[in-house]
Amino acid sequence: MPFIERHRHPWFDCLERAPAPEETERPIDEVRAYQLYLRCGSLVSSRAFHDGPNGPYMVPMADLLNSRTGHTGARLFADPKKDSFFMHAARDLATGQEIFNTYGNLPNSDLLRKYGYWDAQNPYDTVEVEVDDILGAMEPSPEQQEFIEEHGDLLLDGPFVLTKFPEPAEGPVECNLCGQPNVPHALDLLLQVLCAPSVEAFMKL
Repeated sequence: MPFIERHRHPWFDCLERAPAPEETERPIDEVRAYQLYLRCGSLVSSRAFHDGPNGPYMVPMADLLNSRTGHTGARLFADPKKDSFFMHAARDLATGQEIFNTYGNLPNSDLLRKYGYWDAQNPYDTVEVEVDDILGAMEPSPEQQEFIEEHGDLLLDGPFVLTKFPEPAEGPVECNLCGQPNVPHALDLLLQVLCAPSVEAFMKL
């Protein structure tokens, strides 16, 4: 707040309307301070860059590049000796071709939450499935419900994250029921319990 008090006009420019002359001479009230905090926090979180563990840094012009997952055309590099940042092409670029930056291999949920957009074609997108939604849709029998609760540490390990991209061998596996890859093992077992005609039949699988 002392910094904002000393540099009033740039911060007032962040508001939806220009302040009256008399407003700029009064102390900034709590509501206005909170609005400024949200506005400035949003700008930093969506536009700042990091250099490894260092940062965040606000780098003018570099944040003008659009982002598209998997289409990195340029990368930002820090030069500590010159106390500067440089944007270098990451691949050959044709004249007039748009240069894209990327925020990493992130699912659309992270892109939307952190940067305010999402990619229609995002191979790294994920879907989270809540356990309660599965149980509500499948309507387990009393016997199945009791079995699931007894083995909750294994079968209720949600929410389950479904991905499009390959996972390490120790991660999600191919579902025994639908044959789809990248299905969490706990979800695969839960679906087998729910789809089996009885718990006894599941135990014989």
